[in-house]
Amino acid sequence: MSMKQATDVFNDWAHRGKDEGMEHGHGPAVREML
Repeated sequence: MSMKQATDVFNDWAHRGKDEGMEHGHGPAVREML
């Protein structure tokens, strides 16, 4: 079984609306890193 590319996984999540939850959960840490 081959693994999906990370970009494909995140694209699927975005189409399903999961990206909003990820943005909320990881946003503070990402802003700190940037």
